[in-house]
Amino acid sequence: SFGGGGVSENSYYINGLPVTNPLSQIGSTQLPWGAIAQTSVITGGFGSEFGRSIGGVVNITTRSGTNNWETGVSYSVTPNSLRSKQKDIYYPQTGSDSHLDGKLHFKSSASTSQVQQYGGFVGGPLIEDKLFMFIAAEKNTSTAGNAGDLVNSNTLSRDGWVKTHNETNRYLAKFDWNISDDHRLE
Repeated sequence: SFGGGGVSENSYYINGLPVTNPLSQIGSTQLPWGAIAQTSVITGGFGSEFGRSIGGVVNITTRSGTNNWETGVSYSVTPNSLRSKQKDIYYPQTGSDSHLDGKLHFKSSASTSQVQQYGGFVGGPLIEDKLFMFIAAEKNTSTAGNAGDLVNSNTLSRDGWVKTHNETNRYLAKFDWNISDDHRLE
């Protein structure tokens, strides 16, 4: 929420182009972390170039190649062993259902979660002072295990345990051509 605006009242821009759904104004696009040169979050008083927004604007500028070759890699991990344990959730004591009153609903303390992120980028000149390239890639892997509803476990796996594994790949390739001193194609 930006400035009290709802999800559909915010705008997301990458290199000046809107990346939200034009019909519903919901959603955005995610980039590899190494591809972001600058991010600005504007919560009020923005100009008309950020139309269709009354809540807030996230404006991202991506990196470009230069006359010097640059490379970089990144790796981060959030291991389950360094996370705090969640609290278990119990049914409330209402007195209306002795079958459920005070019984364990979700054994959240047994939940596991691990996230790994790999990334890299390379950028530089293809033709010095004229044509530049920048390429970035990132892979995010998350693995989680959760104990489901122990009373109504027929909606989950046989033992009430749900394990998920997600992989998200993000890529960006950008070429900049300085056609003349006054014209640039990106």
